[in-house]
Amino acid sequence: MNRNSLSYKGIINYVGWVGHGNLGDEALYFAIQNAFGKYKLVPLKSYCLSGITLFGGGTLLPIWPTFIMPNTYNYGYGLGVLDPEFFEHQYGPKARRFYEYAVTKTLNVNFRMIGVRGNLSKKLLSEWGIRSENIGDPCLLIRPNMNVKRNEKLIAINLGSSINEPIWGNAVNLVLNAVEKFCKKIKQEGYEVRLVVFSESDLPYNYKLANKLNLPILKAYENEICSVIDFFSSCKAVVGERLHSIVLSATAYTPFISIEYATKCLEFAENMDFQDYSVRTSEIDSKVLRELFEKLIGEWLYLHDKLKSKVEYFRSKLLDFASKIINDIENLPEDKWKSPRKWKQIRFKLLSKVESKTPTLSHRLEILKRKLSGLT
Repeated sequence: MNRNSLSYKGIINYVGWVGHGNLGDEALYFAIQNAFGKYKLVPLKSYCLSGITLFGGGTLLPIWPTFIMPNTYNYGYGLGVLDPEFFEHQYGPKARRFYEYAVTKTLNVNFRMIGVRGNLSKKLLSEWGIRSENIGDPCLLIRPNMNVKRNEKLIAINLGSSINEPIWGNAVNLVLNAVEKFCKKIKQEGYEVRLVVFSESDLPYNYKLANKLNLPILKAYENEICSVIDFFSSCKAVVGERLHSIVLSATAYTPFISIEYATKCLEFAENMDFQDYSVRTSEIDSKVLRELFEKLIGEWLYLHDKLKSKVEYFRSKLLDFASKIINDIENLPEDKWKSPRKWKQIRFKLLSKVESKTPTLSHRLEILKRKLSGLT
């Protein structure tokens, strides 16, 4: 078969955590597909279908390039860069060796353009010698329904990340206890509290709180993304642990409090100028949540207007950067849709499995290889 017949014109390989029942990642794919509407974004599962790969939103660098082969043409759109301090906190001192190896693999991708979701990500890439632009989280592109009526007493609570991965302080019970006391207090003051679950794996964690305080649960992952944003639009405030609970809250112009389980949560809060409404999981208690909530309600109109302004600013940047990538793709050579040869993709996957088990040696070999080729 002629290799030309194996090309998929108009298809872009999409790198992101799609198809795992996490509403945040599904929202990213939904938003980015709409931004690149003239092309079909196909989640990359095994082999590249074309010669163009788009690393979508999510914390993809530097880890994902250790098992995703560099394509002929590569782009990054609204992606995040993993904080090495947090990675080491999660997996211990030896994790730094793998992180350094992963950075060398990222440098081999040779991105044509990278738009990142925040300034921390931009700073880390700059330290590696990679230029990028802070364009914000792609989910900000999803526009809310402005006809939704806001309930002045409805508060949404999102919990989840604590049970699925290491967090700051490994403080699962600390978070749960603080939120339980906070919810009990605001219920006594007449607020209606609803738990919003972004992943089915988070349900056991939420059932504990729901059963104790008789709280209803919205299984957001079973709903359409726009209907979840509509619900956030009807809320007075959102207190969220998962990153995209606060991102979709911002999309709905609803002021939020971020339960910062990872650095990426603070990164987004800073983009929205909401860093004063963020508390680390290692430092959380009901008193802190209460103080932040009272401050938020007291400044609600100001915060709402500021949030709307910030979202519109980044929405414009996201649309502009998508246009730049599309324009660049249109000016690539005609053979841009040809995928890398299968044997090269197979070789990369096999080597990656071996290299990942000896990250220190692999890291040194990568540096030597780059020096010999005049890249450093």
